[in-house]
Amino acid sequence: MRRLSKKEVYIISVIFILAIASLIYIINSQQKNEAFNYQTLFNELKKYDPTILKGNDIKEIFFKVPAKIIRIGEDKIQVYEYPSAEEMEKEASRISDEGYQVKNVIINWFKPPHFYKKDKTLVLYLGNNESIKSELEKIIGREFIGKGVKINNSVVN
Repeated sequence: MRRLSKKEVYIISVIFILAIASLIYIINSQQKNEAFNYQTLFNELKKYDPTILKGNDIKEIFFKVPAKIIRIGEDKIQVYEYPSAEEMEKEASRISDEGYQVKNVIINWFKPPHFYKKDKTLVLYLGNNESIKSELEKIIGREFIGKGVKINNSVVN
């Protein structure tokens, strides 16, 4: 059996390293391209507060899909996952600017509503905890409907 030259060993080593690097890149790309969903949000919020809990799903009459619940202390986050981003956007467009009406249903929330959306997911936070709102903004992006949202250069109160 012939012995490999230093040059051949070097070339094989470079190819091997490039193959491993490519595999790592592909795995990381797939993880980043996964759609945002309830589990993603829960995992990210768990880093913020390890005491958060999953609640029971609820069905609201004004949304087509049931809400999956996340509890942070006394506060509640409702997560609505839609089959597609288009369906989520259609549903989100039916929410009034201040968040107290969906379609033709007027809602008397027990705490102020803050709506967020990402990919196929609509998120509703009911509460005033600035720390929770800040964390949701880091994970999801700015709220698009609710208290504190600027509409036509004025703030919804």
